Amino acid sequence: MIRPATFTEDGHIYSENGIVVPSVTQVCEGVGLYSTEWIKDDWKAGLGTEVHYLTALLDRGENLDEYEFDQRCLPYLDSYRELKAVQKFTWYVIEYGPGITDVNGMPVGFRMDRAGVWDGMETIGEIKCTSADIPYHGVQLAGYDLCMGEIKRQRLVIRLQGDGKCAKVKPYTDPSEYGVFGWALALTHWKSNHKV
Repeated sequence: MIRPATFTEDGHIYSENGIVVPSVTQVCEGVGLYSTEWIKDDWKAGLGTEVHYLTALLDRGENLDEYEFDQRCLPYLDSYRELKAVQKFTWYVIEYGPGITDVNGMPVGFRMDRAGVWDGMETIGEIKCTSADIPYHGVQLAGYDLCMGEIKRQRLVIRLQGDGKCAKVKPYTDPSEYGVFGWALALTHWKSNHKV
């Protein structure tokens, strides 16, 4: 069951009844599957946040001419628009969260980019402003899928291109990624419980 979370932007802290809960991304980072160390530029760090906000507006049918935003986001928006023009999909969840749920009896916080139907299949979608294919994304998406409930959904990363060309879509199909996320979450809670 998904519950509302208290979320603090500074540090991306999820909590429930005053108790801090690790997020899907923090779980993956905490066990060494991912690192944000490569993001050195302050604008690059905020790029994803702004582009996520703007693509959500597009998916909700908003006219972006009515909003002010950093024009350096335009190529990423064009990349998403190109994808929307050539691929049929319907999102019924757009920028969901913050929420907390239990996976294997352990609480985890999350904010999910998209869920919906893609090529007739239930799908979890993650929007990225990178051209890099990073294996950790499959584990991250498996975590989000587990947060959403029992069925296994198609997992896709939508990589927006900085040159404005059509976004690249990467499916993640390795079923072991669900086990990897479960292991990472268990290790994260074990470390927290034992103050390791």
